Amino acid sequence: MLTLYKEKAPVSGVLFDMDGLVVDSEWMYSRFWREACMVYGFPMTKAQSLQMRSLNHDLGQKKLHALFGEKADYETIRKKRI
Repeated sequence: MLTLYKEKAPVSGVLFDMDGLVVDSEWMYSRFWREACMVYGFPMTKAQSLQMRSLNHDLGQKKLHALFGEKADYETIRKKRI
């Protein structure tokens, strides 16, 4: 009989990733928003960067404009953040 896998120890637990996040990346997301904003002269605080979490394009743009005014170009800053 052909075996396609090695036998391993029995499974002792299972991890379910319900929100798509196994690794804590929030600190990076916050940091990259702050760094990108600073490049264009908008000093963003950590608290402000956390307000940008989970926002789609339209809401993100509105939030950035609420924080820094219409002169903050969401597309340019977002591209720098990525």
